[in-house]
Order: sequence, then structure tokens, then C-alpha cells
Amino acid sequence: MNLDIRTQTERGFFAEVHGADLTATDNRDQMAAIKAAFLKHGVLAIRGQTLRPEDHIAVSRAFGPLSIHVLAEQLLPEYPEILLVTNKKEEGRYIGIPDLGRGWHTDQSYLETPAMASLLYALETPADGSGHTQFA
Repeated sequence: MNLDIRTQTERGFFAEVHGADLTATDNRDQMAAIKAAFLKHGVLAIRGQTLRPEDHIAVSRAFGPLSIHVLAEQLLPEYPEILLVTNKKEEGRYIGIPDLGRGWHTDQSYLETPAMASLLYALETPADGSGHTQFA
């Protein structure tokens, strides 16, 4: 494991993680380093990953217990740990939530113990090739 964590903002609120392989089967040390970076910076971008739903869930579990979103119809079939946030449609209907997170918020802040984090995995990014979204 050869992670390179690069702070991207003056105050350190955002960092990019380079050299990670989130599909590695023996990645306990890597995930411990990524979790430590998350606790230090608050927001991380780990680009260039190709994750299966099982990988996404395994990486998420490295941060702690997972919760299932209350909007059951917006969950990935067979993987209820994954909430679909997308503007894609099938048969004229959105297959996920198209406008979730338009404004700044904290996930599950209404719970006694809110979520520690949310793991967003972009399957498509803007066509200009920048990879920039509202999140990173």
C-alpha cells in the first residue's frame, strides 16, 4: 500500500487520496489510513476506482455499521445498503433520487446518532472531463 493523501484546501477540509485500490481483498491497513484521513479532513475524493456494489458496501463498512435508507423504492435492487442518487430514467421514471443533496446538509442529522459519513460513488461525471461535481 502506497497511499498519497493530498490536502486540497487551505484549511484542510478536503483531500484527494491517490494510490488506493478499494477492491483489494486484504485492505485493512489501507482502509485504516483512509479512515484516519477522513477524520482529519472531513471530505475525501478517491478517484479512478471501478467498484462493484459489493466493493462499495465493503468500503462503507470499514467506517462503521451501515443503515438502510427509508426510501426503499430508491435502493439498488439486491443491495439495500446503496441509495441511488441519479437523474437517470428508465421507462420515463427516475431510477433513483434526482435532486438529493442540492443544498448542504448532514445525512441522518435527525437521528440520535447521525451517520458518520456517506460514500458517494460517481458512475458518470460531467462531459467536460474535469470530474468536478457539486461534491468534489
